[in-house]
Amino acid sequence: MINHLYFFIFRHFFFKLFGVSESVAVLPSFLGGMISIGIIYLLGRDLKNSVAGFLAAFLYAISPGSVLLSSLGFADSLFMTVTLLSFWTLIHRQFYWTGLLIGIAFGIKQTILSFGPLYFICLLIIEFHHHSGKEALISISKSIFKMMPGFFSVFIPRRCLVSFEVGKSLLVIKRVQPSLKYCAHHWKSLKIVSR
Repeated sequence: MINHLYFFIFRHFFFKLFGVSESVAVLPSFLGGMISIGIIYLLGRDLKNSVAGFLAAFLYAISPGSVLLSSLGFADSLFMTVTLLSFWTLIHRQFYWTGLLIGIAFGIKQTILSFGPLYFICLLIIEFHHHSGKEALISISKSIFKMMPGFFSVFIPRRCLVSFEVGKSLLVIKRVQPSLKYCAHHWKSLKIVSR
């Protein structure tokens, strides 16, 4: 459960709101897929024009992969929604929100870490579009520092919860370990006796 922690928190919220059922379990993924269509339209419109946005959104909407992920209730659909929204905030230079959304995406699925180079390349393109030379490099470092509070405001609580869960597991292991040593000692004595 820790791997997709925020996804299960969203799902729990929907269970509390609408009751526990299979259709409610799929609802976060379904809504994520629907919202992704709108975000893809906005990305296409802002990067090119509204025709490109409409075409991209239409192709995503009829894509078998996106339909499958949205209808089966996997965490990937909500993950893609948050990731796409983070890219939209990145191109609008709202770096705190970008960091916050990257942190939420990390809580949904750790795959977001593989997107790091893509975020950096997008940031390079955006900053070199607005600035030139040394100013762009300074602006990139400022942008990254602006993302950090948003990211860590979501990442640190998740990390603490995971550490707490791992700590609880270690306590169980420490409690079980003496009995394992006892069993191992008797197993060795059984081997000696049987020879």
